[in-house]
Amino acid sequence: VIGAILALFITHKPITMGVFIGLIMLGGIAVNNAIILVDRINHLRRKEEDTLVETSLNGGEILRKEPLKAVLQAGGDRLRPILMTSLTTILGLLPMALDRSEGSSLWSPLAITVIGGLAASTILTLFIVPALYVIFEDVKKLIRLTNGA
Repeated sequence: VIGAILALFITHKPITMGVFIGLIMLGGIAVNNAIILVDRINHLRRKEEDTLVETSLNGGEILRKEPLKAVLQAGGDRLRPILMTSLTTILGLLPMALDRSEGSSLWSPLAITVIGGLAASTILTLFIVPALYVIFEDVKKLIRLTNGA
């Protein structure tokens, strides 16, 4: 949302119904990119030779592989698909964003919203999501240690 608002501010576009439609589109694409990355991290943590997957008492899986190793590998593995998804969407929306014809008052803000938001969310997906994953795994580990002690 920050990237979308910044893009609208830079281009001096008003907030219209197209902006809200663009935010809905943006949410779907951004969440999809994050899911692709987190799914790959979890897959790598289950797949590796040194991963021991056990079932805990409540039925959840305990992943033993270090999350940092899986995060780094998944980031490299999924960098290209995430960038390609974002860049093709941005390039596909550029003609709509740059359109100055009649009727562009709805479509231009929509495209600018998605372009700005997608640029920001791609960066956040590639850097913030992996960092949060490692932090949450450390917190879960700490909770397990304090409950077990």
